[in-house]
Amino acid sequence: MNKIKNLIYLFALSIAVIGCQNDINSNAEGVFTPANEVTIGFTDSNDNLTVLEDGGTVTYEVALSKALPYNLEVELNVVSSDGSLASSGIDEFTSSGKVVITAGSTTASFTFTFNNDTLNDNLETYTVTIGNAITTDGTLTEQYLTISAEPGTDMRTINVADSLPVVVVTTLADVDFNFSWMGGSDLDCRLRTDSGTTIDTGYSVTPGETVTLPQNAADGTYIFSIRPWTVTSTSVNYSVDFVSPAGTETFNGILIDGTNSWTMEVLFLQIEKVTSGTQVTYTLSKL
Repeated sequence: MNKIKNLIYLFALSIAVIGCQNDINSNAEGVFTPANEVTIGFTDSNDNLTVLEDGGTVTYEVALSKALPYNLEVELNVVSSDGSLASSGIDEFTSSGKVVITAGSTTASFTFTFNNDTLNDNLETYTVTIGNAITTDGTLTEQYLTISAEPGTDMRTINVADSLPVVVVTTLADVDFNFSWMGGSDLDCRLRTDSGTTIDTGYSVTPGETVTLPQNAADGTYIFSIRPWTVTSTSVNYSVDFVSPAGTETFNGILIDGTNSWTMEVLFLQIEKVTSGTQVTYTLSKL
């Protein structure tokens, strides 16, 4: 596979261009050698963090392998897991979208601040990559800039959650998930393994169902899901109580536009179980 490189030709009011190593045009001026090659990449340790949607922040650092004698403006590309960077007319995050590495420096930092988009969309993932680079210093210099090939330096991911995971440490025992909802709809629930094997199901035409994860269930990942069997409203408020010997944790949600969707399964909670002797740790995350 050809190694993708960012080729930056720096002339008066020059701009960066992106190309492949094997696609260099014969009309390009100068000869590229390791001596004038400069790499750029992320050098922070903040990859794959999970932050809160309402006011959560994450700071990243980009770095050059050696300093340049002029300012370098680096553009940042951001892609979200749902394909959108705005919801309900609200920008999902605040950031300049670029960072400037000043002349003589090798690093610069930038921060993302996330906004409450008012949607109950639980977990969303953003991917940040280094895009174009521009210099406007009028420097008559040519440099060869490439994306760093070092592992973990080419991109950053951010997980943004409406609420952070809840960690429950308790004694070894069965744990229950009590599911309830408002109104006259008929909702069902299911507890299964991450691979799809059903552990327990709850069926009732009136609010109030319970599924149980037995104490002898293997460590691993489990999913609590909801099936809108008969929905009489475009918006149904529901709650799930996680009950263990350590107490009760409550998780709330809203089923939107669930009418005529009885075949749909709404994944609501992810449960990670880890056992150590007679102590069990459950990490519960809204999906």
